[in-house]
Amino acid sequence: SRDGETFSFDTLPAANYSVAPSDSVTVSVAAPNTDRFVWRKNGKVIEGETTGNLTVTWERTRTPVAYTVAPIYTINPADGFADRDVEAASAAFTVTNLPRGSVVIIR
Repeated sequence: SRDGETFSFDTLPAANYSVAPSDSVTVSVAAPNTDRFVWRKNGKVIEGETTGNLTVTWERTRTPVAYTVAPIYTINPADGFADRDVEAASAAFTVTNLPRGSVVIIR
């Protein structure tokens, strides 16, 4: 748990990451009884990313980028209805993209 909240995770992401230009960072999570996750960047689902690992590459932005990740569980109702996917509580983290280096010319 983080900040008094309970999450359905075995392994939580760190709260903050930094990425240098031309670099990337891989964020990994684990949750009991599932290997499916939903990742969001600034509140929007990152299509195609459903595993416990997300690789974030550097991008040109001045503000930290907000991400969340939540485990997905399949619920099997005993009443004969179809299985359904349920999104559990999410964990949040930010990625700060470090500025490119500066070149100083001395004449």
